[in-house]
Amino acid sequence: MSMLRLVSVALTGTIVAGGGYMGYRAVRSDIEATTYRERLERMVEQYEGLRAEFNAAVRKTAVTELLVEGEDLAIVVRRPDGSTERVETELDPRGEVYVDYVVIGGRLLIRRVFDSWTAPADGVVLEPGLVEVDWDDPRAEHGKAVYRALADGRWVVSVTGSGALGLVRLGDLDATVESDLVHAPEVADFSELVEETEVELEQVGVGDVWRWVTN
Repeated sequence: MSMLRLVSVALTGTIVAGGGYMGYRAVRSDIEATTYRERLERMVEQYEGLRAEFNAAVRKTAVTELLVEGEDLAIVVRRPDGSTERVETELDPRGEVYVDYVVIGGRLLIRRVFDSWTAPADGVVLEPGLVEVDWDDPRAEHGKAVYRALADGRWVVSVTGSGALGLVRLGDLDATVESDLVHAPEVADFSELVEETEVELEQVGVGDVWRWVTN
């Protein structure tokens, strides 16, 4: 075989190989695009459920109100029958005020309130049945507390659906803003939203391309 013939065959093989590689890359890109599209479709299908779950997790519900005037502190709570009760205390709001809750059966229940100079056991008990929590009861999950120094005014404790507590000033004592307290709101564990990995795409190989072409 002449040198010219050998060069021609070599060039032809190179072109064919290059064309084959380009074709492989094109098909692989098509598979990746399809994978992305299918993943997007799954995400769209899940979107409404995830949005509802997210909204439920972050939505705040007012559970307790604290009324502060000078050295006086009163507590307002919603009772199981729907009525609200104002509880006068001898607690001193000039330091930090602690509001103690317990989660039982997936619901947040206010337990007691105490200040910086009062031991928790000597605080104002709002739910007598929770003075001693039976932690052996499978429904008793865990306790939660929120605290801060309080200036004069109305302060409201809120909880999100995921159980995060907040304590913010609602306004002056004569403020007409309604806190709309709720008794024993439901709290739950919400699944963490984790982005899908690129494993599917990284595992696309020659066999996948072949099956794609022959199907």
